Amino acid sequence: MPALTPHPPLVVALGIIGNLAGFAWFDPLAALAVGAADCAAWAIVSPSARCMI
Repeated sequence: MPALTPHPPLVVALGIIGNLAGFAWFDPLAALAVGAADCAAWAIVSPSARCMI
């Protein structure tokens, strides 16, 4: 099992901005978008990784 690497800075920034702009329970579409971006970033960083939903 490959070691997990930290999230890319852009994804972390998007998550922080998303939380400041409106909590996940308040804006579920934004939360989904951040989750999708996180998934895509992980796929780029580690192509062997799979996003489990």
